[in-house]
Amino acid sequence: MRLQVDHIDRTVQALYQAALDETSWPKSINELALLTGASHATLYDTDLSNRTIYRQHLVNVSTADSERYLRRYAAIDPRLQFKTPRTPQWFSDHDTFDAAFRARHPFYVEYQHPRGAGESLFSIFPSEGSRIAILSLTRSDRKPKAGKVVRDALDRLFPHVDRAIRISRQLASLAESANISKRVLNHLEEPLCCVEGDGRVRHMNAAFGEKLREGSLVSESSGKLRFQVSHTEVMRAIQECSQVAQTTDSRSGEARHSFIVSGKSGSRAFVTIASLAGAPEQSWPDKPCALVRIDEFNSHPQPQRLRQALGMSAAEAKLVSALCHGGSLATAAKEVQISLNTAKTQLASVFAKTGTRRQSELIALVSALPR
Repeated sequence: MRLQVDHIDRTVQALYQAALDETSWPKSINELALLTGASHATLYDTDLSNRTIYRQHLVNVSTADSERYLRRYAAIDPRLQFKTPRTPQWFSDHDTFDAAFRARHPFYVEYQHPRGAGESLFSIFPSEGSRIAILSLTRSDRKPKAGKVVRDALDRLFPHVDRAIRISRQLASLAESANISKRVLNHLEEPLCCVEGDGRVRHMNAAFGEKLREGSLVSESSGKLRFQVSHTEVMRAIQECSQVAQTTDSRSGEARHSFIVSGKSGSRAFVTIASLAGAPEQSWPDKPCALVRIDEFNSHPQPQRLRQALGMSAAEAKLVSALCHGGSLATAAKEVQISLNTAKTQLASVFAKTGTRRQSELIALVSALPR
């Protein structure tokens, strides 16, 4: 079914776009809903043990219905017993719970059935302690159970949903750092630095200080950051994030930029910059500024890892791995012994699968993958 294949490809693109851009999550979930014939869908990134909602994305679900679920029914939702399955997978509640169970359980009787909800295809994604991501795709009670084509498509998409959530969490952690104090910042392992619009350092933790002492990627001159490569571009992003922070009224993450920065010794890192608004109830930051984070760069991703995580073919994975070594597409093509035209074709296919549009975006995505 060609249409089904096209839809899967489009959904994969939407997922990786969401991984890099938080505002794209509703679109990606909507693509999943369309593919499965779901009438409504929800994604909750939450810690149900203390009722913390890190983020939620709703498709054809009202905020009132969502709040009602979280306050009353999440605690008794029988689907959540699968939050640590041995083999991560999609579940159908119509396969898992028989009709008699669904006819008497309050979650179904009081919440699902009155909304016209039929079969629910759901899964629990990456756990970090008690934090989980719950994705539910609910079909209308007027529709039959999802068939093999839909279930096979979901199985193909499972690793992409899982990876998109993980990458999105990694990038979102920078914005979450905006609401912490200096004391907490100092205990974080990630290199973090709070800077003003002109690059003047306001505060940094020990990990960032170590990067300064190494001097390969970034240094400090007259109290200001100085990147060894791409300094002008990075400083422009810092200035923009600082300006945006002045208008966000204590909200962080309204502007964010990512760069791959090279050092003197050939080392490279993934640098993320986000707006950081001052919080009136806290002494830090005392005024809007930008937060800079440096992550170790996964400079030698294994082709097999790229195939598993991003759905690339063997040839595409070899090319992307070569691109991560540095240099142009022509250099990478020569390294893997293919023509430049073939390399361009493979790169276009990778862009489509990952939802990226430029080599820098692709390498940034790959660099976020765990080793």
